Amino acid sequence: MKHAIQMNKKLIVLYLLVLMGTMGCSKKDIVIENTSISPDLSNPIIQKISNQTWYKRPGTAEGQSKLIWESQQNMPSSSESAANLLYSMAFQNITLNRNGTSNMLFVPPFMTHVYIHNSGNWRVAKTEPNALVINTKTPVSNSTAMTKVLKLEAKDQISTLNLSMDFGYRLLEFNFVNKSFVSSDPIKIEAEDFRWFEKQQISTTALHAKDFVGTWASAHFINPVNTAFYGGEYKKEEIIQVSHIEDLLLATPTFFSGQAFDLKADGSASIAYKLFETTLNGVEDEIPDGKTVVSNATWEIKGNKIFIYSDEALFYSLGEMLFHLPVYGEQLLTVGYYGDLPIRIQKGRYYAIELIEKTDQGFWSRITTNDGVFYSFLFLTQLDHARTINIKNAF
Repeated sequence: MKHAIQMNKKLIVLYLLVLMGTMGCSKKDIVIENTSISPDLSNPIIQKISNQTWYKRPGTAEGQSKLIWESQQNMPSSSESAANLLYSMAFQNITLNRNGTSNMLFVPPFMTHVYIHNSGNWRVAKTEPNALVINTKTPVSNSTAMTKVLKLEAKDQISTLNLSMDFGYRLLEFNFVNKSFVSSDPIKIEAEDFRWFEKQQISTTALHAKDFVGTWASAHFINPVNTAFYGGEYKKEEIIQVSHIEDLLLATPTFFSGQAFDLKADGSASIAYKLFETTLNGVEDEIPDGKTVVSNATWEIKGNKIFIYSDEALFYSLGEMLFHLPVYGEQLLTVGYYGDLPIRIQKGRYYAIELIEKTDQGFWSRITTNDGVFYSFLFLTQLDHARTINIKNAF
């Protein structure tokens, strides 16, 4: 048995480069600010930066975040200790709406088909000029950041914004522009826009079980790819839009790496995973006969939702695997090991699937689970049961 997960080395190198940037940082005093009840748009600077999206420029020195100082004390979660990777490599843009709401977009470098939109709210600080307070969800925690506009200038119809964000345990500086340089691909442009969620119409019509007997799979289950730094163009059906996630690093959704739901007429079901082929490179060699790992489950229809339940759902933590972060999670059970990596299952896992739009190939869906809300296309496919193995027998 191998003694280490053979993850893409680029990810490790990039993390170490980011980590090196934390050295030699000094902490300044933190001042707790009073804030107004709603955004004060009388300030011309605040007015100019609001109501538009500000983009980082990935792949350039100007697009990288700059760590001013960091303290391990008072971090809201252990995964925050590795969050510099997310701010440096995954953070794409920020929007401050004039109604006081905000949105931050993250696209993880190890899952470039996943677009995580974190919503929040913001208020103008009273005691600091050109400053505001953002309360927001991030991919790993709930955070409050004192945000200061350091520089704002316009040139050749492009505005450049330099601001700092003080989270209380980390001070970062960012450079943004009010134009996206990421891609001209309309699929990616649509995925970047948080307003996309407003256009999704969830069906309220009662569903019938007979219409959903079969195997429903995400695109990356049908055509597994190595999601670490996969740089190809994606089809619309391959994109996963995320409106909520609890902790990307400590409780990483297995759905992101390819998953299928096999629903039988008698109410029994199985959940099949491609995590070992797409993300945990090397582990698939340990699975007998190269079989697909599955968990036993049950399913039922309640009104307009498909509910799937499992007491042996696969659980994994990218933060544990890469950074040795301590894992948290309810009702976890270790069923085996790959090297030093525990293979765990979780009781009480559920998926509530709602229909958005049906097509000849499958249907667009909103999937709510214990720790996330995802929008994804599910293809109607077939699962070869002769080539599956239950997770409790695989390791």
